[in-house]
Amino acid sequence: MTWELKEFDVVLSTNETACDYPPFTVVIAGRQLKGRGRMGRVWQSPLGNLYASFVFPKTKTPPAFLSFLLGISVVQTLHKPLALKWPNDILLNGKKCGGILLEQEDDKIIAGLGLNLSSCPKSGVMYPVTHLGYRGTPALFTKRLLKSIEKNYELLETKGFPYLREIWLSHAYGLKGPVKAVLPNKELIGTFHDLTPNGELVLITQDKKEHLISCGDVFFGKE
Repeated sequence: MTWELKEFDVVLSTNETACDYPPFTVVIAGRQLKGRGRMGRVWQSPLGNLYASFVFPKTKTPPAFLSFLLGISVVQTLHKPLALKWPNDILLNGKKCGGILLEQEDDKIIAGLGLNLSSCPKSGVMYPVTHLGYRGTPALFTKRLLKSIEKNYELLETKGFPYLREIWLSHAYGLKGPVKAVLPNKELIGTFHDLTPNGELVLITQDKKEHLISCGDVFFGKE
């Protein structure tokens, strides 16, 4: 597997631009004019941070697995105490420094990654945020990151998600602690017990009932 890197100064969004390219292409941009996160939220995109979209082929593997794969790859690339917050956030010292957005496009999956390498938003965000203090360029970081992505993608293809699931759980934020899940029609409060083989968050409420969360906002501890 060989990735082709496409660099742009400015785009509307890297995910949108990546739709024009075949699998195993990565699009990075210096700025995004209309960067977006999950649930239609705005992703602020100042110069100096990483805005990248990775084009994967569409396979029988659930697309959500690629979000876990990308998070693990970021952790392995940086020598920092990062944590992975279900379903798609990357944290440093309990503060958000990155996020992942998956979108399907015909026969491919676009996995967008926003990572605060050198700065972070000062306002207009839902959670406490920080940056990584990374001194290299986004392009250099991407090339390092691709080595981990290639390794983990091969593991996913050959050994399946259970292997990556164990790695993800070893970096999971809030595991075995209190969690609140805000769903479209209700809220659930309980304990973040586990991650299913399909990537769902297992929440156990006080009455010992098990709930499988596949989408929604989750809040851990004192968030």
